[in-house]
Amino acid sequence: FMVFRKPEVSVGGSSGTEVVVHSPEVKEPLPLTIHHLPVSVTFALFEGGELIAVDPALREEAAMSGCCTIMVNPNKEVCAVHKAGGVGLSPSQFMRC
Repeated sequence: FMVFRKPEVSVGGSSGTEVVVHSPEVKEPLPLTIHHLPVSVTFALFEGGELIAVDPALREEAAMSGCCTIMVNPNKEVCAVHKAGGVGLSPSQFMRC
């Protein structure tokens, strides 16, 4: 499924704070553990946030007055919210997203 492996890292040295990234020849890389694959959904905001479009197309993005992107995991838990600039949202408008 996912084949990315991260390099082995150790902290130590004479100061105790030296970070060493080991090459694959020295130490076997570790598999990257991912517990959830979040899904990202963007909402375009129109008319002061009263009208919302899901996954806006290029023309909708050009006309929108703001946007909000929400990421959720398979358990329907919110992982991240990105709301940069544009029209503000009241709590009730935000919950509609």
